[in-house]
Amino acid sequence: MLVKKVCLPIALLIIALNSFAQMSDDGCINCGHGLRGMPSNTSSVEALAAAIDPTISDLADQICTSMVMYDMTDLGPVHEAFEMMILNHLNIDKENTPNHRELVRNFWNEHHEQMICTSDIPGYESPQHILKRVVEMQNADSFYFEYFLSDREINVNAIEYRDGQPETVVDFLSVIIEDPGSEALYDVNEIRRLRSYLVQFLGAKTAQEILNT
Repeated sequence: MLVKKVCLPIALLIIALNSFAQMSDDGCINCGHGLRGMPSNTSSVEALAAAIDPTISDLADQICTSMVMYDMTDLGPVHEAFEMMILNHLNIDKENTPNHRELVRNFWNEHHEQMICTSDIPGYESPQHILKRVVEMQNADSFYFEYFLSDREINVNAIEYRDGQPETVVDFLSVIIEDPGSEALYDVNEIRRLRSYLVQFLGAKTAQEILNT
C-alpha cells in the first residue's frame, strides 16, 4: 500500500525541515532571498486556523514543508511532494489508481482556498498560499507547466487575504511583473508566461473580478 511506503519518508521530511527551520542566519533556508511585496505577517495564523478545517490546514502545511525539503535536498521535483502528500491523505495507491490525477484535482478544488503554508520558514512569507509559495521557491516552471496545469479543470482562483487585502495568484504575479526590482529575484518572462497561461486557459481572475461578480 502507498500509505505504508510513504509515511516514513514524510515523517523524515517533516523532522528534517523542523531541524532546518531552527538554524541560525548562517544556515537559514533560502538565505538572501528578498520577499516580494509586504513583509512577513504571522499575526493572522491563529485566526486562519480557526476559520478552516484543522485537518486540511495541517495537510497544507505538511505539503509546504515537504516541497521545501524536496527543493533543498534535490529529492525530486516539488510537484512530486505535492502529489505524494495528497495521495497519502486520501489513502490512494498511485500505481493502482489510473485516475489518481482526477482524484487529486477533485480534492484540490474542494479545498484550494485552505491550501495555505503557515509554518514560519526563514526566507518565506507566512501565511502564504501554496500557489504563491512555489513561485517564491523559484519552481514556477516545473510545478506549473510540468505538472499542475496539465489539468485544465484545476481551480486557481483561491482568494487569500494579505494585510486585509484580497489577493489571488494572478494579483500576486501582477505585482511581481509591475515591480521594477523583480528582475533581480525572478525570471520575469516566466512569470509573464505563467500569468498569461492562467488567465487564457484556466480562467484565472483577480480578487476584485471574483468578488465583483
